[in-house]
Amino acid sequence: MKNQISYITTNDYKFKLAAAAFAGLKRHDLKLVQGMVETPEIQAKTVEEVAAFSAIWAAKQLGHPVITSDVGFMINCLNGFPGPFIKFINNWLRPNDIMSIMRDKQDRTASFVGAFAYATPKGKVKVFTAITTGKIIDTQNIADAGWTIDAVFIPDGQSMTLAEMNESDKNDVWSSNIWQEVVEYVDNV
Repeated sequence: MKNQISYITTNDYKFKLAAAAFAGLKRHDLKLVQGMVETPEIQAKTVEEVAAFSAIWAAKQLGHPVITSDVGFMINCLNGFPGPFIKFINNWLRPNDIMSIMRDKQDRTASFVGAFAYATPKGKVKVFTAITTGKIIDTQNIADAGWTIDAVFIPDGQSMTLAEMNESDKNDVWSSNIWQEVVEYVDNV
């Protein structure tokens, strides 16, 4: 459909956040819809590359503009590991495995990097990046959690890991201006 933008995600929570931001869109001729298209996920060194590739691919498939997102996790003392491979790490390693890797490391700083890509069917793409900094906890033993990284990461300004936070606390952590930047860009293209 010509007057729509698809946010490509199967995650209803992510779409809810995007829809709330797009409620402020000045261009009333555009509508944000949730696109349930499976996109190829390339293996790349940055989440920006992954998001851009997926957005271009989906926009060409659907024939209208799309937004995709990808997230990575960078542990500074491990040279940015796991980077864009966070999904695999969350499936392969448990929290105590991360603690074992980090045992002798003094620098425990880390960050989530979120990339949001807007693309048109003609291949034009614009990528927006959000960074949430924090640290890896320093403990000997951790309870298992749904997402491994959530169990070991404390965002700056917080005293709990992401796994210990309720939804409202997590919303405060992730509330950045990234969606406002995307909306402002879309309003002006």
